Amino acid sequence: MWLHHIFEVILCQIFDMIKPEKENCITLRDMKASKLSGNVFNMLFNLNKFMAFETRDPFLIRQVSYT
Repeated sequence: MWLHHIFEVILCQIFDMIKPEKENCITLRDMKASKLSGNVFNMLFNLNKFMAFETRDPFLIRQVSYT
């Protein structure tokens, strides 16, 4: 049961990141238009990069971008 919940959470996160034109499917056009498509691929295929993305510090990222 908990695995099903985790899958739903990740799927929701993917849809939030891509923001597809249709709410029930993601097309290649949607992937190409999204600046976060690389992160979606990492979520699906590279656990280490996904964990780095999930545990990043937004304040540190903002501070680095200002310098």
